[in-house]
Amino acid sequence: MTSILLTSDEEQLINQFILLPIVRQVLERDKQMIKECCLSFYDVYEEIFDQAIRAVSIDIRHTKQLIFEKKIRYKKNGILNYEIYVRGWQHHIHYHHIIAKQWVQKRLEKYLLN
Repeated sequence: MTSILLTSDEEQLINQFILLPIVRQVLERDKQMIKECCLSFYDVYEEIFDQAIRAVSIDIRHTKQLIFEKKIRYKKNGILNYEIYVRGWQHHIHYHHIIAKQWVQKRLEKYLLN
């Protein structure tokens, strides 16, 4: 039995669906760590992190909506291990932690530097 490959749009959507919540967790954790550092201008940093968290949350909401519209189903088998069902075909997706870390870092740069 052969499987049908995911389109690049589907692959990108699945990557976002799996990894964007990790981006939000990192931002929330880092915001808390900055708060505990007793910085002089904490309010400025807090606003930067709040804006980034809001932007990530909007992207997560949009991604979930697209996943629902495209009728993509998933089953989580571990932290970075998923079974994805697209167009009636099952795909196993497992992210190596270094690859996931690089993707998350690029997205953090996008949210914090824009």
